[in-house]
Amino acid sequence: MKCIILKNNLIEALTLVERATGFTSNLPILKNILVNACDGKIVITATNLEIAVEHTLSGKILEEGECAFPCTLFSSIIKNIPSERITIESNDLFQIVITTDNYDATIQGQDAKDFPPIPPLQNKGSSITMPSYMLKDALGAVFPATHYSEIRPEISGVYVHYKDEGLVFVATDSFRLAEKTLRAKEIVYEGHIDSFIIPFRAVEEIVRIFNQKEELVILEIDTNQIILRTANTRFVSRLIDGRFPDYQAIIPKETKGFLTINREELINAIKLTSSLSGKANDIALRMGEHGGHIELYSRDASVGENHYRVPIKQKGNIVPLMFNWKYLLDGLKIYTCEEITLGMTSSDRPVSVIHPSDASLLYIVMPLRL
Repeated sequence: MKCIILKNNLIEALTLVERATGFTSNLPILKNILVNACDGKIVITATNLEIAVEHTLSGKILEEGECAFPCTLFSSIIKNIPSERITIESNDLFQIVITTDNYDATIQGQDAKDFPPIPPLQNKGSSITMPSYMLKDALGAVFPATHYSEIRPEISGVYVHYKDEGLVFVATDSFRLAEKTLRAKEIVYEGHIDSFIIPFRAVEEIVRIFNQKEELVILEIDTNQIILRTANTRFVSRLIDGRFPDYQAIIPKETKGFLTINREELINAIKLTSSLSGKANDIALRMGEHGGHIELYSRDASVGENHYRVPIKQKGNIVPLMFNWKYLLDGLKIYTCEEITLGMTSSDRPVSVIHPSDASLLYIVMPLRL
């Protein structure tokens, strides 16, 4: 194999794939990336057996071939090379020779045949095509409510299902829940769309990789894995085998009180007040004495206490609440609106965080016991 690649193109490819590398004592090859130069394309692949990323980049192929070599070392060299044109060549000893006008290096690689193959889909019966920014925004909106759990793997990811002509994304860690519904003419469905659960770590990588606004991404799903692909990138992940809990039972069926508040002001109030919260990250929220505002309060017996008053608009019965401030703050950050509404029923029932004029996004958080 011998090819000439521009440094910026190579760095972009390495940035996309390097976090998919892995390591086990039985398979040290997983620390490597696979470079394949064939049929006029240069493809870089990385995998940790749970996820895999392939990226096709442009370059000039002088000799076809493939080789596997250490990702971290190779990436460190490439990022520090000052030259724009880089020649990469492999030899019969599975070594990679990196050459520029004033620099050369030889690093030991491994036989490409030892690199684990990326399994194809078993059943290509269904797919979803959408703009990549929609996918990123939907996963990014619910991701804060995910939680990795070995005991309950079914909640260790984002649950996706088709309902009422919309694509619904849901995540929960049993203490909070986020739901985002997409209904857009730009989304194209083919075949029957079954529900599936994308693992926590795969969601992180999807949000990071597929972030081009004008790019279309195709999701292909079977019973065991999902493949996402654009013109130059392919991402493969196993799906979680399990039944997602009946999350509809968590969503409040009735709400007796609403308070509407400036979102940024509430975020700042939580950040400031939480500095004196206790070990449970608890922060109290209650109506002010004369109405028209709420008071946020936190206290640590060994440090001190503080109060913060924020003006609100209220409707119905506003009850005193206590939250894990981190969970409440996560919910506020997924919105972009100026004002936010908190819907409540009682001090021990789930509280809804909602956009006053957009029902496509919902965040539910359980209060702590007063």
